[in-house]
Amino acid sequence: MTYVIHGATGAQGAPVVAALVAAGKPVTALTRNPDAVVDGARVVAASYSSVEELTEAYRGADGVFVHLPVVSE
Repeated sequence: MTYVIHGATGAQGAPVVAALVAAGKPVTALTRNPDAVVDGARVVAASYSSVEELTEAYRGADGVFVHLPVVSE
């Protein structure tokens, strides 16, 4: 089972990544920064406004963590 975590470097997403990694689950850390490093996870940079990038990031995932609200900066 692979999990995609939005905001994987932030206050809400990072603990989710850490818990899944600790449980031995494969994790894809979805970030806006292609240079981000997330221990134990594969990092994928994607724009939240790009249907194509998000579709590719979600392909093959068994679960996706999205925390709300998602608002523009």
